[in-house]
Amino acid sequence: MLFFYFFEQARGFDREQTSLMLLVYFVAGLVGAPIWAVMATRIGKHMALAVACVFFAISFAGATLLVPVGNFPAALSAIFFTGLAFGSGDLLLRAMMADASDAVRLEDDADKTGLLFSILNATSKLGYAASVGAFALLEWMGFQAEEGSVNTAEVIAGLSWLFIAAPAVLLMLTAWVVRKYPLTEDRYLDIQAELAAKVDPS
Repeated sequence: MLFFYFFEQARGFDREQTSLMLLVYFVAGLVGAPIWAVMATRIGKHMALAVACVFFAISFAGATLLVPVGNFPAALSAIFFTGLAFGSGDLLLRAMMADASDAVRLEDDADKTGLLFSILNATSKLGYAASVGAFALLEWMGFQAEEGSVNTAEVIAGLSWLFIAAPAVLLMLTAWVVRKYPLTEDRYLDIQAELAAKVDPS
């Protein structure tokens, strides 16, 4: 809903335009998925995720801050560009978890893939739950969400910074953290070789 609140209240688009922008954003995520898959094979999954986070943060901030108010074609293009990174998190994190499950299998001699992926899914759901706090902040700022409501410039500024700054900061922090991810491609190749040797000692 923050997407609708921001683009309708702060950027002057109507619900039909905003809905189309959201659709374009999701479609762009499908278009961009192969890009991140190829990048993962070139520079490693964790580095591809770091690049995706930085790209997402910068393009998202640009799409929301630099596009002129009410310029629908420019906004649509910017949202498509930003949406190219939309699917990168799910794609790359699941690929990284699959690698981690092999590392755990080598170390513990037990297949815990299901448990690891359930933990990943649970943390994703926790993230969605935590995002509900944004609506509490909006209410505290005095934001009126009802159709036809008029919010003050100060409230719109608060909405804008909540919508833009929080995701951008968290994405940049994620990039900084995952760049030091220890399970590199070279280490994973070693793990595969060790697992193969266990299956066929000859």
